[in-house]
Amino acid sequence: MKKGTIRVGVIGVGKMGERHVHIYQQLPGVEVVAIADVNPSRVDEVASKYNISKGYTNYEKLLQSQEVDAVTIATPDAEHKAPALASAEARKHILLEKPIATNLEDAKEIIAAARKNKVILMVGYIARYFPQFKDIKRMLDQGKIGKPLFADFLWLNALRRYPDDYGKELPPRRDSIITFLATHPVDLIRWYFGDVRRVYCEADTFTWGRGANGPEDTSVISLRFKEGQLGQIAVCWGFGGTPYTARFTATIIGDEGAIHSDSLNDGLIVTSAREGYELPIHYDWKEALRAELCDFLDAVRKNVTPPISGEDAMKVLEITLAAIESMKSQSPVELF
Repeated sequence: MKKGTIRVGVIGVGKMGERHVHIYQQLPGVEVVAIADVNPSRVDEVASKYNISKGYTNYEKLLQSQEVDAVTIATPDAEHKAPALASAEARKHILLEKPIATNLEDAKEIIAAARKNKVILMVGYIARYFPQFKDIKRMLDQGKIGKPLFADFLWLNALRRYPDDYGKELPPRRDSIITFLATHPVDLIRWYFGDVRRVYCEADTFTWGRGANGPEDTSVISLRFKEGQLGQIAVCWGFGGTPYTARFTATIIGDEGAIHSDSLNDGLIVTSAREGYELPIHYDWKEALRAELCDFLDAVRKNVTPPISGEDAMKVLEITLAAIESMKSQSPVELF
């Protein structure tokens, strides 16, 4: 590092990668020194917009630079392994966008490479940084609603029409609603309740055409946890006719109360047998990515395990892959 400044490269500057560039440039003690993307026009656009002098269409050239201390990897889901392994071998600290990979073998290789080369590996599950979800975790840890018994998540992203880029082969960005979208509430519910013992999943294509080449647009996942709690996650990205394009809700039931969050009002409602009804709490969730990047940079500076490790992310992947297996077999999947 140069006089305490962490010099960052961003690999993959699509929508999320550009957001990383934008936030990094607002943070003290950070300098974005290079970007890389397979799309040369995108490299030129982002480099010009953010005044970045070095842009590459080959991420390996970025990794050869001695000026880069750490990288964000925001490539499509199925294209995480190669840049992650190369970054670890180049001894660059890694913030890898979720999911860690699309199969367990790749996830294990990424974790092993980071460990071997002694670099920080953090996986970007941004939902943990939404303030209402952080507060739910704090309240559960404080015993606010007693012993947690059940959690229900609803995660909706409204794609108004069947994407034009779907053809005979599914693009790697959205090969499954479960690994792409459900991965967020799966991470949250595991953060709250611990390890999952059993998974059952139903899914279908309702909006994008039954029997079409597109993936399932709707899924419901049932979970049984190691400590006995139950959980349910419903995700959908093919609905229309609503005034919103995204909605996230979470309800946690305990033996002494309940917590409910709904993104429509950015609020949190808490009822407690001991403390009664609390007035709704309202949040500004737009600073979530900033908080995530700050945690990554703090882990790099202190050389400590980040809040969301590769091992955490691999356990989330294991659950989502079990859900896909259950969907296909139409039977529950036991994880242990």
